[in-house]
Amino acid sequence: MLENTFSDLERLQYNRPLEGRALAVVVESHGIGVSGWRVTIKPEGWAEDTTRENHTNCYGLSMAKVRLAMALDQRTGGGR
Repeated sequence: MLENTFSDLERLQYNRPLEGRALAVVVESHGIGVSGWRVTIKPEGWAEDTTRENHTNCYGLSMAKVRLAMALDQRTGGGR
């Protein structure tokens, strides 16, 4: 599926790039808070993924996971 397309935020560490096949993210922290973040699109990885047979189903599942995580974060105040 798309677990390699999107960055796996479960493995996120501040100030270190987290790379997926099509997207990468860096969350910058200097001191006790987050000072910024950056998402980088990797066109060649995205092009590769969109040609896969099950892209639409996998993308939909990945987006559902993101929406659920956002809803849980709102309901619980964040954290695990």
